Amino acid sequence: MRGIATATAAVTVANALPTGVGCAIGIDLQATAVVDAVPADGASAEVEVVGSEATPLVREALARGLSTAFPARAMHVRLQVTSHIPPAVGLKSSSAVASSIYLAARRAAGHNPPADEVARASAEAGRAAGVSATGAYDDAYAGLVAGIVITDNRRDQVLDLGPVPAGLAVDLYVPEVPHRPAPEMSAAFRARASEVADLPGLLRERRWWDAMRRNSEFVESVLEYPYRAPRAELTAGGAVGVGVSGLGPTLVAVVPHDAPRLTVELPGHGRIVPRRRRFTEASALRTGGS
Repeated sequence: MRGIATATAAVTVANALPTGVGCAIGIDLQATAVVDAVPADGASAEVEVVGSEATPLVREALARGLSTAFPARAMHVRLQVTSHIPPAVGLKSSSAVASSIYLAARRAAGHNPPADEVARASAEAGRAAGVSATGAYDDAYAGLVAGIVITDNRRDQVLDLGPVPAGLAVDLYVPEVPHRPAPEMSAAFRARASEVADLPGLLRERRWWDAMRRNSEFVESVLEYPYRAPRAELTAGGAVGVGVSGLGPTLVAVVPHDAPRLTVELPGHGRIVPRRRRFTEASALRTGGS
């Protein structure tokens, strides 16, 4: 039995750490998982992981998928993970990997669960593995559907899903420096949550790019990213929205799809040429197979 699944990277509109409400948009960088499973026939179950380390997150996501796909049944399992998402730079690689693993395990049993179940399993795995303070339900859900998703990460619940305005793409300015783990930063964000009390209101009104700016100003202040000047430069160059993605250090610019790419100076990282990507146009749940 084989299950194949993909989930995508995403960029942040609003980080859920301060208020519990997050907002993200999927982009066309993918993680793919392939799960091959055969009954153990009375022998002890075995799990082989190739193409990725058997990290706590990988083990947690796989265990959740297998326990639901094959309850009370021992299986020999081979898991292969391929990810084109840079890790630990704010592009939601952990959520995409966890979602793709869980979904592939379910598909190995012939199941095709809905996005909310997959995203919830990904969030639970992230919390259990200690890689996410909130579980990043917004990031996981955005990696499975098309559109701009708003979630309540305290309840793992979708609040709104809106379309990405037509004619836009995203430029990624990605320093090759990983951020600190989210759980280490959660207290600092929550202690200053009152500074972004207006963010959930901006999201409810679908003022996406105002919310992205407010979120970025806040994240930059907490994490001491000196991104004000490059944000201003990108805005002057035609970007409709600019902000730090996740905990950074990636800076993203939402631009008209035919706009020229601007090389900007990110203090501490030098001049960076962007990688232009498209926003997700179709649900990842419609790809892969079993």
